[in-house]
Amino acid sequence: MLFYTHVAFSALIGLFALDYIAEDKIIFLSLLILFASFPDMDKPDSKIGRKIKISKIINLIFGHRTIFHSLFFIAPVYILFSLFSRTIALSFLLASGSHLLLDALTPKGIFPLYPLKYKIKGSIKTGKFAEKVLFLIMATAIAIKLSTGQS
Repeated sequence: MLFYTHVAFSALIGLFALDYIAEDKIIFLSLLILFASFPDMDKPDSKIGRKIKISKIINLIFGHRTIFHSLFFIAPVYILFSLFSRTIALSFLLASGSHLLLDALTPKGIFPLYPLKYKIKGSIKTGKFAEKVLFLIMATAIAIKLSTGQS
């Protein structure tokens, strides 16, 4: 999936999660949007990959959609973040989890238990019509959620 689709989905999930977040709501949403593309740091031509200098090295070692698209990576990072801040930990977990969910819908799919070779894949092609429709649905849902004044 493309950057903007990941950001929209993370933002949508974040808006619904705000009902359960007592503190630091603006920080929570900001981090959620920031973490939305974090798993793509292993892809040098992604938005985040172009900003992180070690992206090419990570890609050479692991490839794309391997370690950073794995629950075996997300879980320990979540635990580490939770030692310092519930807000950071939850924003990372929801953003990374939503990223994996969306990428699992593509034909390339993900290995959610990497290095195990179990793969989940779907049929939504990155950047094509179905993804654009999905994005429009998410953007509409965000607008509705914001217009209701909840959270």
